[in-house]
Amino acid sequence: MTPQQTALVQQILTIAGTMVTFLGWGTAAEVATWTTVVMQAVGPVAALGGLIWSVIATRKVAIVSAVATLPGVYKVEVTDPALARNDVTPANVTVPGQPIK
Repeated sequence: MTPQQTALVQQILTIAGTMVTFLGWGTAAEVATWTTVVMQAVGPVAALGGLIWSVIATRKVAIVSAVATLPGVYKVEVTDPALARNDVTPANVTVPGQPIK
């Protein structure tokens, strides 16, 4: 995480902690403990989220779909028939030799 993102999370936790203390749902000591625990978990959780996002975004279907939806792209030809299924990708994704649906 960037320092700006960490600071944003810390600021949000401070605001939430103030509200929890103000509403009487917890003491300042409890809020401080939970804030510390969350701040220690932010980095690993962000890294895990980035890893999951990377895997999802770099799937072949996601890449082919993104290219097929670009303006000015009439047809995308792929060699893998599984990538040309209309329930997975836009209709302009085809396998060579197949007509556009």
